[in-house]
Amino acid sequence: MSRLFNDSLNMTKRYSTIAGLNIQPHQVTLALLTKLPGKAGTARIAGVVHQPLATGVIAQGIWRDTGAIQSAIGRCRELLGRPNCRVVMCLADDAVVTARVPRPELRFEHQQQPALEAMVAQISPWPPEQSVMDWVSCTDGLISLAVCQAQGIHDAQRCLVRLNMRLLGVEPESQSLLRLLHRLVPRLGSRLGIFVIAESARISVSLFVGDGLIGSHNLVSSAGSPAYTQQTVLEEVTTALQQLPLSQPTKPALLLVGGLVDPALCLALGHQLDCEVTDVDAALDLAGLVYESASPGFAIKSDGAVALGNALWPFDG
Repeated sequence: MSRLFNDSLNMTKRYSTIAGLNIQPHQVTLALLTKLPGKAGTARIAGVVHQPLATGVIAQGIWRDTGAIQSAIGRCRELLGRPNCRVVMCLADDAVVTARVPRPELRFEHQQQPALEAMVAQISPWPPEQSVMDWVSCTDGLISLAVCQAQGIHDAQRCLVRLNMRLLGVEPESQSLLRLLHRLVPRLGSRLGIFVIAESARISVSLFVGDGLIGSHNLVSSAGSPAYTQQTVLEEVTTALQQLPLSQPTKPALLLVGGLVDPALCLALGHQLDCEVTDVDAALDLAGLVYESASPGFAIKSDGAVALGNALWPFDG
């Protein structure tokens, strides 16, 4: 099993423009951030664009039609007006397996890899020779592991090379959501952070403490089934919180995005769950992540928010 190389070191020193690429079964999303002069880690949103994918192009996390995906990425790049760019890509939920495990009691990182590979073999549905893995150390002493199929990474690299784009790193969607929480929620600290994607066809609830994912819940509607509503969002978030083993000593912070989000939903969530609620669009403004150009009333879609979180990776800190 090989380790996925993520070229994240010193990216803020070398690159002034980064694109976040979010490839989901229904569409491709590309978000472009440009570094601002002055304070380290500041950036401006140069654009967020989407291109639809036909049903069956991606199935169970596997790229069935690489040419269609490459064409969609290329159209996104053209809409942003960038002939080439460097990319951090998000893995869809069904394309990656993640887990938090104890840190191996070994001194050096190269000694830890065999022990972590053994742990990955226990959680991965794919054979080791067909997988790539990566991990990060968490502040609570645990290791956050991620494993996916190597073929998907190779397909992405080839697509981007043909488009004169460079893949800098790959990460699970949860890592993008965690980054957005820490970036957009003031004084999050060790409080429970909740990221909710609220769409009529998908509701996702991700729970974080510190720098680790402690739980997640994902609903995706099938063709012909009733659309989800704001009431469904309330029910799913409540259920996810009830499954936590311990009550939270401080008020949780909830960040949400999607077509079902409006002031009424924010108020209902805050009242029912006794938490601090902010929608992503308002939080982006407060954090100074403004658009270079956007029409009045423009609201970011959930896939765009995830792509922005990917693009923020090099600007962390």
